[in-house]
Amino acid sequence: MAGDRFKLTFSDGSIREVTRRPIHAVRAEAILGPSPGTMSYVYATLWAADTGGKGNRDAFEAWLNDLDDFDRIEDGEVPADPPDQQGDISPS
Repeated sequence: MAGDRFKLTFSDGSIREVTRRPIHAVRAEAILGPSPGTMSYVYATLWAADTGGKGNRDAFEAWLNDLDDFDRIEDGEVPADPPDQQGDISPS
């Protein structure tokens, strides 16, 4: 099963692409505890995907301080015109 892909943009202008996998959620929980806020969890999983997640809370905070933005990378293109949802209508 492939993980979710993200593009991370940092304050120094660098851009990195990462794949977030289940191990990253476990490592995020290890530094945040079992009930983090939603955005803390998202950022911590991205940190783990980018760094391996083997640091401590201070390492996460330093990384987060340098992160400017993230974007999800979609797999494939979405068609400009989605298929007809009413089924096949062909002339008689």
